[in-house]
Parts: sequence; C-alpha cells; structure tokens
Amino acid sequence: MRYLEWKDEYRSGIESVDYEHRLLIDTINAACENLRRTLSRDAVFDCLGQLYQRVRGHFALEEKFMRKWGYRLYSLHKAEHEKLLERIRGMLDSFRNGACNGGDLSLDERLLTWFQQYFQTDGGSLKTS
Repeated sequence: MRYLEWKDEYRSGIESVDYEHRLLIDTINAACENLRRTLSRDAVFDCLGQLYQRVRGHFALEEKFMRKWGYRLYSLHKAEHEKLLERIRGMLDSFRNGACNGGDLSLDERLLTWFQQYFQTDGGSLKTS
C-alpha cells in the first residue's frame, strides 16, 4: 500500500532535490507500511531513523542551494527546517518511549501530516519554473 504518491506539484525543477523528495516519499511509505504490518519495534525505529537522516541530508542540500543563490528567506527556511526535524525527533523519542500516539493521530498519520506540512510551508520554496 502506498500512503503518499509523487505529484507534479512536488516538483522543484531541480533534479537532485526532486530525486530526494521521491526518496522521502518512499521512506515515509516504508515506515507507514512497517507500522501497519506491526513489524518489530526495532524495524520501525530503524525506518524512522533512516527517515530522519534522509530529511536532515535533504535539508542540507536545499540550504546549500539557498546559500548559493543568495536566497533572501534563507534564515526563515533554515529555522523551518529545524522545526520540521524536531518534529521527527519527537516522533522517534515518542516511539522509543511507547507513547507515540501524538494525541488523536497514529504515528503513520503523523508522518503523513509532517510531509504535507513540509510541502505546504517549505518544500516548494526552490521552484525554478
């Protein structure tokens, strides 16, 4: 089952960034599938850790482009990246501690919400077309 599908609206026009966006979708889908199949806690935790590392690397790439192009909202976007990373760290901590319900949302719903928020607030910021 796919939870997220690639959409043209996710395109930034930068091949390396779009490739990483697709990887993020694949990683989130894998995490959600692992949760659905109730694999071992270690497998789910590893998948979440992989997601965190991918997101962190992806944000570093975006920030590199922003600095290179003198992007005037760089500081704002960097701060937003930090907030989004903190949300994933919170999910990791919450899952590790067995309290991952996040209120009314399951962990997979939290991941999907995180991704949607990322694209609504920041993911399209590098669009070149």
